Amino acid sequence: MYGLNAHGQTQFNTAVTCAVISGLAVVIRISNKLWYKMGVHTDDYWIVIALALFWCNVAVLQWGTITGGGGIEMDELLALVAQGQGKAELIENYLKGIFTSIILYIATVSALKMSILYFYRRMFFITNTYQNVSLAVMLVTLAWFVASELVAIFACTPVDKFWHPTKHGKCANGSAVFLSTGIIDIIVDFAVLVMPIRVAFTLHLPLRTRIAMAGIFALGGFVIVTNIVRIQYIYQPKSRYVNFAQGELWSNIHIMTAFICACLPIYKPLWNTASKIATDLIRRYIGSTQNPLSFITRKSKDSSYIEMDNVGHRSGLVDSQV
Repeated sequence: MYGLNAHGQTQFNTAVTCAVISGLAVVIRISNKLWYKMGVHTDDYWIVIALALFWCNVAVLQWGTITGGGGIEMDELLALVAQGQGKAELIENYLKGIFTSIILYIATVSALKMSILYFYRRMFFITNTYQNVSLAVMLVTLAWFVASELVAIFACTPVDKFWHPTKHGKCANGSAVFLSTGIIDIIVDFAVLVMPIRVAFTLHLPLRTRIAMAGIFALGGFVIVTNIVRIQYIYQPKSRYVNFAQGELWSNIHIMTAFICACLPIYKPLWNTASKIATDLIRRYIGSTQNPLSFITRKSKDSSYIEMDNVGHRSGLVDSQV
C-alpha cells in the first residue's frame, strides 16, 4: 500500500491512528465546552495549535517514509546508496521528513505543555505561590522549546547537510543531542504532572471526583513512561543517527496519550450527563423487568385461587348430589 513495506505500513497505521484519536479528543473537548457554555479559553487555543502541529508532523513523516524507501531503515538506505543499488534521493526525502518532523514534534509537545499549564492556572488560582510556580514552569517550557528548536535546526553545518550526509560539513552527534533534550523534556513533564496534585487533593472534593482525578494523574504518569520508553528505543550511543523508525512510532504514541490526558479534565460535565443517563436507563430497565414478573406472579396466584374455588364448587355440587 502506497509503496510501503511491512515496517512502513505499521508506522503508517500507528501514525494515522494516533492522529485520529488525538483529533477526536480535541473535538470532543471543544464541543463539550460549547455545548455546556463553558467558554473557550487560552488553554483550548493552545491545544488546537498543538493538534494542527501534530497533524502536520504526521503528514510530513508519512511523506518522508513513502518517498524515502517505504519504511527501510536508515542504515539499510545508506548501505544501498553506497553499493549503488539505491538512489540518493531516497535518503534526501527521508531525512528531510525527519528534519521537519523533529521541529514540529518539539513545537507540538511545547504547545501541549502550555495548554495544560494554562488550564492549571485557570483552575487552581487559589494562591499566589501556585501561580508563580506555574509561571516558572511555563518559562522553563518556553526556554526548552527555543533551545531544542535551535539545536535541531543547526545540528549540522551547513543546515542541509542533515539530509545530504555526504556533503562537506559537520554534524553534532544526533544521539547525544536527542538524549540531552529528551531528559530535560521528561523533567518538565514530571513538573507539569506533580504541580496540581497537592492542591487538588487538599480541596474538599467528593470521593468520586478525587478518584477521577487520581485516574487522570495516573494517565499523566503514563505519558512520562511513554517518553522514557521512547528515549530508550531511539537512543543509539554508537551511532550518529538515532533510531528514526522507533522514534516515529513512540513519538506518536507519546503525543496521543498527552492529548488524551490534557482533554480528560474538560470532559467532567459530559461524564456527569452520561452517568446520569446511564443510571436512568439502568433503573428503567430494572423496573421494566420487575413489573412483568410481578404481574405474572400475581396472575398465577389469582388463577390458583380461581381454580381452588372452582374445585370447591364442584366438590360441593357432588356432595349435594350424593
